[in-house]
Amino acid sequence: MALASIEDMRLAIGEDTLRAIADHDGDRQVDEDVVTRALDEASALALSYLPQELIPYLPAEAPVALRRAVIDVAQGYLRQARDMSTDDSRAAQASAVRWLESIAKGVSQLGVVVPEPPSGGALPGDPETDGLERVWSRSSARGVF
Repeated sequence: MALASIEDMRLAIGEDTLRAIADHDGDRQVDEDVVTRALDEASALALSYLPQELIPYLPAEAPVALRRAVIDVAQGYLRQARDMSTDDSRAAQASAVRWLESIAKGVSQLGVVVPEPPSGGALPGDPETDGLERVWSRSSARGVF
């Protein structure tokens, strides 16, 4: 589950910067598979910090702050792979990870609402059981065997 797209990254850091850090075959074009892999890895890292009960309720388009953190981490990965890290990119990546850590600790919030369980305690989508009443039990089997 990628939390940011190549287009999100392109808009955030600019086409020229993206081309510089993501042209691994020297054709002066962004290698989209390389960017996709970096975004997937950064998304996996971000998801590992999020409370698991929150993940099913993330909107289809991740919150802006989360997308930005994923982009900063992915950019760091791409720059490290090309030995093009800068003080600013390292600081942005470290800041994004610190922010993710603060979410994991409950200090920061994403603004995603997790609904309260209904009075029965089950959330929508939880498995349900339905059927006839039990006809065989330990007590009804006493003396049979």
